[in-house]
Amino acid sequence: MFCALLFALHILFTQHITTRRDPVAVSTTSFIVVAICSAITVLFVGDGLNPEQWGLVFSDGVLIPVLLLGIGGSFFCLLFLNLYQRYLHPIQAAIIYALEPVWATIYGLQLGMVDWSIWILVGGGSLFIGNVIVELLSSQKTMEPSKNSKTHRSKSSSYSEE
Repeated sequence: MFCALLFALHILFTQHITTRRDPVAVSTTSFIVVAICSAITVLFVGDGLNPEQWGLVFSDGVLIPVLLLGIGGSFFCLLFLNLYQRYLHPIQAAIIYALEPVWATIYGLQLGMVDWSIWILVGGGSLFIGNVIVELLSSQKTMEPSKNSKTHRSKSSSYSEE
């Protein structure tokens, strides 16, 4: 629950910041901060001083996919989302964010880097169904007329008729 709250706040703050600041700078700063915090966490909490762990990272077939997914799959996707998030409703941005692991899994399956399991279907299906429900509920709320709304003519329309 706490993670979902932070995720929602992240989307709202990103929406707010990208309309006022350069989205490229926001994306670059976000990516650098997350990389530094992740490195610190690995070193002090995740047994990052263990040489066996680093041997696994630098073993054949691990480092290049991690870098490609990190830079290509995360940074550039984050960059494009931040560039265009100012034109999206926050719910649409949340759907795009939530579907990122689905696209990463599809990519991994296509390259043969991930083995198919029922959990892929359960996870991707849950994300998809949750996003469809949120989108349907939000579209119903925008289509329902407000109880307090009355038909008013705006000043601009009354000026154009005179």
